[in-house]
Amino acid sequence: MNAYYEPTLNTINFPAGILQPPFFSVSYPPSVNLGAVGAVMGHELTHGFDDQGAQFDGDGKLTKWWSDSVSFVFKTRTVFTIAGVVNSADLARRS
Repeated sequence: MNAYYEPTLNTINFPAGILQPPFFSVSYPPSVNLGAVGAVMGHELTHGFDDQGAQFDGDGKLTKWWSDSVSFVFKTRTVFTIAGVVNSADLARRS
């Protein structure tokens, strides 16, 4: 089952089938169920602000709604985030 973000509707969609293991089970404690579903929701939410989702406004219209300065800061932080993840992975491999 695959949850997804739909930029033209500005919605996050969760098929009912996601409410089964490994994401959800009546035998799991509520904290595990809520944490797993929350992680999926958070993941899909970030797609609204990634390199593709950020091209759509809150009404789902394909338009440039970020200022040039905001776009620059976003792209710069993306580069530093990727570099940090790569460096972390390198450190983990070395230890």
